[in-house]
Amino acid sequence: MAEVPSGLQLLDIRGLVKVFGGNRALDGAELSMKPGEIRALIGQNGCGKSTTIKILAGFYTADEGEIELHGERVHLPMTQDTLTRHGVTFLHQDLGLVPTMSVLENLRIGALKSTGGRIAWRKERASAAKVLRKYGLDVDPRMPVSRLSQTQQTILGMVRALEGVGDHRHGLIVLDEPTSALPAGEIEALFSAMRIARDHGHGLILVTHHLDEVFRVCDSVSVFRAGRHIDTLQVGETTEKDLIETMIGGVLPELPALSNTSSSGDVVLALDGLSGAVSHDVTFEVRAGEILGLTGLLGAGQEEIPYLVYGGARATSGTVTVSGERTPRPTPYSSRKRGIALLPADRKTQSGVQTATMRENASLPRLKRLMRPWGIDGRAEKKAVTDLLERFDVRPQAPSRPLSSFSGGNQQKALLGRWIEENPNLLFLDEPSNGVDVGARQQIFAELQECAKRGMAIVIASSQHDDIAAVCTRALVFSRGRVVDELQGGEITPDALLSACFRAESLSA
Repeated sequence: MAEVPSGLQLLDIRGLVKVFGGNRALDGAELSMKPGEIRALIGQNGCGKSTTIKILAGFYTADEGEIELHGERVHLPMTQDTLTRHGVTFLHQDLGLVPTMSVLENLRIGALKSTGGRIAWRKERASAAKVLRKYGLDVDPRMPVSRLSQTQQTILGMVRALEGVGDHRHGLIVLDEPTSALPAGEIEALFSAMRIARDHGHGLILVTHHLDEVFRVCDSVSVFRAGRHIDTLQVGETTEKDLIETMIGGVLPELPALSNTSSSGDVVLALDGLSGAVSHDVTFEVRAGEILGLTGLLGAGQEEIPYLVYGGARATSGTVTVSGERTPRPTPYSSRKRGIALLPADRKTQSGVQTATMRENASLPRLKRLMRPWGIDGRAEKKAVTDLLERFDVRPQAPSRPLSSFSGGNQQKALLGRWIEENPNLLFLDEPSNGVDVGARQQIFAELQECAKRGMAIVIASSQHDDIAAVCTRALVFSRGRVVDELQGGEITPDALLSACFRAESLSA
């Protein structure tokens, strides 16, 4: 482990203020850390942690406040020259890799060294292979990135971030939700690379919504709430319960106990031998008042089912029957008419329109009902959107702001809320807790339970076993495109689901 000078302060953020349209996203935020530690940055959606990181990256300009790096006060807004000089790099959720380029080209893009005007490829490959192996990535630098697994791509992104630290002995690497697209069983590979970086004297900030990650890899944790830094704790001296209560400023209410019996309502959806590009011969029923979970390791096939039923993907064989009516070729339009709604996992391109306002996004499904002979009834639309934002606790309640300016959790609550208010017979959700904090997740699941009580059939496709265990009354486990196991009621626990997934994979290998 690299020796870190005891008095060296890597990062010191003081008094940051950022206002968006009258809303104070940051209200005197602070954050400081030393080299050689992994610091978690947590808080509810909209608490200010993402805004702080974006100011540090130079994406936003602070209205007030100051930042010091390595004891030197830096000019705001941050510039790339400043970040490079202080060895500050970022690993964003969108890794920014070019799939058609090689591992080497992605790793050293813009920094390949030449001799006499020609790139010394053999020397570059040998150097790249050495640094990749150092962080547990043993791949041929000539391999196209498209052939790497998601975990390998994430580690490559981190190694590239470390390369951006350059020769700085005590760099800072900021990782923003790096595990969001990783299979549960492969996250440890990334954590191992993070520990190696820490042991070489670098500081790492992990922005995450998953509290288990805080305890698995972090040394300390900073909690933000309402635009302010509330507390920084040593991981070994706190508990998950303490962190949750610090995040929300109170005690998190318990979800109602789940029933151990399956729903006896009418069959809303029946699949018989349904197959697509990944899923094969899938057969099951969903009844009114039931919350069914579809789970498996990433790419196991469960994520394709909502789109095959709704019409976003084309089935190659099998039948879909909705409320007793067979639908040979579902389309989004025909599915809407049959009372089916779908909330996709990708908020940026499928769930909502990021450049449109919150008002436009929230009212989109009901535009037909808002139309009058002279056009859209603006007064009725405004009231409907205001009521929706209040009901689903979307913050800030600023309908005129673009959807992209809201945190991920507040976007998710609004986009889910607009479909719930349509009162569909069947609601599909794909990875509903992606980018959602523990408080917003609890609100969403409580709302889903209320919908089920009113007779709505709900299907959740998710690789997050905690989500399935928290809210589903029945769960189907997928492996290599097929349903291989079923759990009900009290059988559904995160450990049981994970065990079923890996057991299925080993048996079908």
